[in-house]
Amino acid sequence: MWSPDNKLVHFIEHPHDENRLLFFSFDYTHILKNIRNLQADRQFDICGYPVSFDLLRRVQVIQKNYPFFRPYRNLTDKHMNPNTLDRMKVRFAYDVYSDEIIATFELFKTYGAEGFTNEGQHIRKRLAVKKHFTKGDDPRLRYLEETLQNYLEKWKDHTVKTRNSQGFLSKETYEALIFTCKSTAACVRYLLQERKFKFVLTRRFSTDNIERMFGAIRSMCGGNNKWDFTKSFGLTFATVPLRATYQ
Repeated sequence: MWSPDNKLVHFIEHPHDENRLLFFSFDYTHILKNIRNLQADRQFDICGYPVSFDLLRRVQVIQKNYPFFRPYRNLTDKHMNPNTLDRMKVRFAYDVYSDEIIATFELFKTYGAEGFTNEGQHIRKRLAVKKHFTKGDDPRLRYLEETLQNYLEKWKDHTVKTRNSQGFLSKETYEALIFTCKSTAACVRYLLQERKFKFVLTRRFSTDNIERMFGAIRSMCGGNNKWDFTKSFGLTFATVPLRATYQ
């Protein structure tokens, strides 16, 4: 990941095959969780627009007061006030930024629900990023490389001018997000143009299988916040050989 001049790079020549490239990236599921955790702990200031969990909390209050009207049924206290264990679960972070919760915001705003008519509230729709990539000139790649980076830099510059460090992402999350976006776009182009892939599914870049293993280890210890490392891996090594023998 480090070039000879001590700079962070997102790809290198493959050490065992000079005809291939090896790409580096931070796990985007962790970046998503970091952004959610930061937003749960502070109020972002996106170029003068306050962005916090207040809207989510208002949705939860309305749905509790009117149980017959629940446009987003999956919203729970774990989304609003995640504990140490909940902060590590991707599902809760994904729900917060899902299309369904954005549609719920817009529904309440349309019907004039209290707290949803303020023009200062900053609601953005996600781009249609779920579709696979088939072309190297896909506009979504430019969004990852240029548009999103410019947006984040503008946001960062605003918080620097207003001296509001809590209104922006942490330094580590910001750099990891920029690095991963550039790496992902470069990798997609490389696979499509150089390796002649017919299509690329970026969701396959995730390390979800490794995360599932860690989740299973935590569950073996009762799913609590303070788990015994030695006991957890002892159970893991005792279970895997049994499964292998059984299969």
